[in-house]
Amino acid sequence: MTSIDARRPARLRRAARFAVAGFVASLLLATTACAKPAAPVSDDEAVAIATRFLDLFDAGQVEEAHEAFSVELRNTLSVEDLQATHAAYARRAPESTRGEPRVERIGDAAVVEVPVQRGQLVMQASITVGPDRRIEGLFYSLDEGPQAKPAPAADDADAPHADPEAAPDALPDVDTDADAGVAA
Repeated sequence: MTSIDARRPARLRRAARFAVAGFVASLLLATTACAKPAAPVSDDEAVAIATRFLDLFDAGQVEEAHEAFSVELRNTLSVEDLQATHAAYARRAPESTRGEPRVERIGDAAVVEVPVQRGQLVMQASITVGPDRRIEGLFYSLDEGPQAKPAPAADDADAPHADPEAAPDALPDVDTDADAGVAA
């Protein structure tokens, strides 16, 4: 056996390893080249996702509603936080009514704005749905417009109307002590 014959198996093993590594690298390149980024969410998809979330939330199925969140939002807003919010929300009235959703585009995402009324509380729900079809943002704002204030009852037309500032119980349950912990 010559010295050339003795080195042949080592060269073949090196060549085989190189061939396998090249094959794996080409497969990785091919799969990443073929992968497409997520398509922008359509308005209809965004409305369906937002409506499903609101349906689950209204029904008290908070854990299922929480599953619609993106990973970042799940890490920011826990199930316990969402349950506490639902408990406060559910005390308003047994059910809520919703207005027509409106969609605003922000890049590949869609912000679905839905007017929501529960009892005398009138809010605007803003739900951001990303291209991965997950809820990336959730915000409820109180509607401060004239329709937010309940109309006086017809049989109380002759009764003197109290100033809403003097009767905070007549207003929606909003934290009015926001600055109570701040030292002057």
